[in-house]
Amino acid sequence: MPLKNGKYLKRIESEIENISPLNIGGNDGELLVDIEENSVYLHGTMLAGAIRSYLSSIGAEDVEDMFGKSKESGDNSLSKIFIYDSCANLLGIEVRSGVCIDRFSGASKNKAKFEREYICEGHKFKLCMEIYGDNKDQAERYGKNIYIALSAINKGYIALGSYKTGGSGIFKINFVKEVNYDFTNKEDLFMYLKNSKEYVSADIGKLPSENLKSSVFVKYELEGEIETPLLVKENSSLDYTRPDDEQFKNKKGECVIPGTSLKGIIRSQGEKILKFYGKENDIEKIFGSEGGSEKKLPSRFTAYDSKIEDVKKSTYSKIKMDRFTGGVLKGSKMSEEPVMGKVRISGKLKLDKKCEKDEAVGLIALVFRDIARGELGIGSGQSTGRGRIKGQQLNIFNENNLLFKWNMKDKKAEINKIDDYISVLGEE
Repeated sequence: MPLKNGKYLKRIESEIENISPLNIGGNDGELLVDIEENSVYLHGTMLAGAIRSYLSSIGAEDVEDMFGKSKESGDNSLSKIFIYDSCANLLGIEVRSGVCIDRFSGASKNKAKFEREYICEGHKFKLCMEIYGDNKDQAERYGKNIYIALSAINKGYIALGSYKTGGSGIFKINFVKEVNYDFTNKEDLFMYLKNSKEYVSADIGKLPSENLKSSVFVKYELEGEIETPLLVKENSSLDYTRPDDEQFKNKKGECVIPGTSLKGIIRSQGEKILKFYGKENDIEKIFGSEGGSEKKLPSRFTAYDSKIEDVKKSTYSKIKMDRFTGGVLKGSKMSEEPVMGKVRISGKLKLDKKCEKDEAVGLIALVFRDIARGELGIGSGQSTGRGRIKGQQLNIFNENNLLFKWNMKDKKAEINKIDDYISVLGEE
C-alpha cells in the first residue's frame, strides 16, 4: 500500500476534544453510539469532507490532488489522504427540546415540538491521518494543508456533525505529533512495518495558519448579568419534589442557554429590523432557509451555548384561570425555577465575500445591542418581562481587529467602526 500511494508518508496523530454538544447521526437520524461498548464514533469520511470543504473555501492549493478529483472529471487517481475512524468512551447524552416558530405570527407552530439528542462535551477522540506523496516536497505541502485544517478546528472555524449553527460540533486540540517515512530508504521501510519510529510533537500554537482567512468571520461577544429571572425550560422531571419547570442544564449540571435558543431569538429580531428597512426577503440569505424552500440556503450565523455563572435560583408558583368563570382551574397550580446570574453571549457570522460591506454585520450588531440594553427577552415568559440581560461590555471583532468596543457604563463606544456596516441596511 505505501509504494502504491506514494514513496513518502507523513503520519499525523492528534487528540481532539469536543467543547460543545455534538450530534453525529447515522442514516436513521440516531446518534452513532454503541451502547454495548459504551462508545461514540467519529467517522473519517465526515472529517475528510469537512477538511476538504474548508481548504477549498480558503483557496488552498493541491486540494484535488490530495483528496482526489470528482467522478465527472474522469480522473480515477487515488486520494493521497487517509483519515481513520475514531471512537471515544461515551460520557453521556443530552436531550434538548425545542419548538418550531411560525415566522409570521411569532408563536409556536401546532404540534411542532421536537427533541434532539446530543453527545455531551468532553469526549476525546484520537485521530490518525496518513498523507502520501510521490516525493518529500509533495508530502510536506499536503501535510501543511492538514495542519492548517487542524488549526482551523482548534479556532472553531471548522465544526463537525449536525446543527453546527446552533453551536454544536466545536472542538479543541489537545496534542499533535507526526512521524515521517521515506520508503526508498530500507531502514525507514522496516521501521514502518514494525511501527517503531518515534513521533515528534508539534506546538499547537505554532501550527501553520498563514492561509487561514480569519477575516471571513466576524465574532460577537456580550458580557452581562441577567436582570430579570430567566427560564429556558428543560424536559420536565417526574420527581414531585422538584419544580415543574427548571432551567436547562448540561450533563455537568451547569445552567446553560442553548445556542439554538439564542439563534432563534436573534433571527426573529433580525427579521423585524429588516422589515423596517424593507429588506425582509434578505433574512434567509443570513440565517438560512427553512426546509420547505425550493433551494435550501445554509445559515451564515452561528450562536454558541452560554453558560450561566454565579447562579441564583428562585421558585415561583402560578395558576391557570378559567376564562369562562374567572376562577382557578382545578389542579392547575404549577411551579417554576428561573435563574439569575452572569452570562456571556457569543456568536459568529461568516462574511459574504461578494459584498464589500456586508449588511448582516450591522444587522446582528443591532440585535446584540438590543439584548445588551434589555430590550429583548430570552427564554419563556418574555411577555411578562422575563429573560432580560443587563449588558456590561459588547465587543465585535474580526480576528484581532476590533470593530466595536462598548463598555456599557459609558454612553459612548471606545471603538466604533460598525456604523459603516449599519448604514448599508438603509441602502437600496
